Amino acid sequence: MNYVEAMVFLDSTKKYGSIPGLDSIRNLMNELGNVQDQLNIIHIAGTNGKGSVGAILSTVYTLGGWKTGRFCTPDVFSYEEEFTINDAPISRERLAEVFEKVKEACERLIGRGLPHPTRFEVETAAAFLWMWEEQTDIVILETGMGGSLDATNLIRRPLVSVFTSVGMDHEAYLGDTLEKIAETKAGIIKEGCPGVSAWQDPRVQNVLERSAKEKGSEIIFAEKEMAKDVRQEPDGICFSYQQYKNIKLALNGRFQVQNGACALEVIRCLEPAFSVSEETIRKGFSWVYLPGRLEKIAGNPAVYIDGAHNPDAARKLRETLDADFTNRQIIYIMGVLKDKDYEEIADIMLGEDDFVITVTPDNPRALDGLTLMDTLREKGYHAVNGACLKDALELAFHLCTEQDMILAFGSLSYLKEFKTACMHYLARWSREWEGNDDDQINEYDEDDEYDEDDEYDEYDEELWNT
Repeated sequence: MNYVEAMVFLDSTKKYGSIPGLDSIRNLMNELGNVQDQLNIIHIAGTNGKGSVGAILSTVYTLGGWKTGRFCTPDVFSYEEEFTINDAPISRERLAEVFEKVKEACERLIGRGLPHPTRFEVETAAAFLWMWEEQTDIVILETGMGGSLDATNLIRRPLVSVFTSVGMDHEAYLGDTLEKIAETKAGIIKEGCPGVSAWQDPRVQNVLERSAKEKGSEIIFAEKEMAKDVRQEPDGICFSYQQYKNIKLALNGRFQVQNGACALEVIRCLEPAFSVSEETIRKGFSWVYLPGRLEKIAGNPAVYIDGAHNPDAARKLRETLDADFTNRQIIYIMGVLKDKDYEEIADIMLGEDDFVITVTPDNPRALDGLTLMDTLREKGYHAVNGACLKDALELAFHLCTEQDMILAFGSLSYLKEFKTACMHYLARWSREWEGNDDDQINEYDEDDEYDEDDEYDEYDEELWNT
């Protein structure tokens, strides 16, 4: 099996409906020798912040000399980034090898009259198998959605169960109250295994504490009042937490302090078995990279992208903008999926004088940009629709001065295309205004625009869950 064949196989799994419960992933892992039971797993659930906490831990433990695997969804810029070891994505050749073994296991299940695993179950199994074959020391495993019935939850004894910020999202699947959603996520707590949580809404904390007590587990909560001296710097956020004074986290946004504190509590929880020095912790925090989370992709004017796709994430993004991005005009570009609470997201993010350009993400679940524009106009916002991302960008740059800011938000699903379009726009502008110096734009040569001739393109795009 080569990479294209692996992606064809993965794409074919879309037709298999999900069956509630963990029987399917258990059957699949039985065929693969239950290799997940031999991995040291940090299991992470939460509505927002899983990617940030996972990325921080991955970088810290990698720098500490631990061979660290990580499985996270969705990807932002390439499918392979869902599977990493020591922060390096799996190669296409290696991915094809692993998926071939998983495909053969699926075929054996079908031969026995059992249901074919879903796409996410196949991906989860591939991650377990690859990280076992590569003899990782630690695996950072993020749930896909929820907790108790998520395919990742077949693991028996994680090193620690971790909870990032829990808020309202996926209500049709997880429940229509914060308590119900927290109950679902608390399902990853295992008997006798420790838990660590970011600070939470009191309703969520009560649910997590009760669930941990029922399972004879201890859960530690990061303490919000211990996070002090918070300040946004040009290339990240700086804060103090407990004994860590002025720790620099290379992720933008005050909301990242909550994630950073959670990661510090996880590191402390795993001492001394997985020891890392304070120097390594500080270096890991300052080196971490996570695409699409208030990521700055251009300057003068500054262009940021953020995947905020639910009210909780939008609220935290808004708080950061109000605290650290004042005294400048912000032109918003907004693209959303139709099953998200986009009206509340808009009410949180936009003021009555703000200007927003709507776009349509390239996703089957996308809300049409024209529909979003009409909705926002009915609510009194200044909104226009960009027929495509190129048009949206050109309008945004036209409206900005060098001191202003462009922010694309609403879904991770269009950020790859947006970043590519932005780089091409700036490269073209540079060539037109700075003397057609080809050396300035080699990185974004228009001959490679959108990789239209790449034989893999048809299979490079993940069906986004967020």
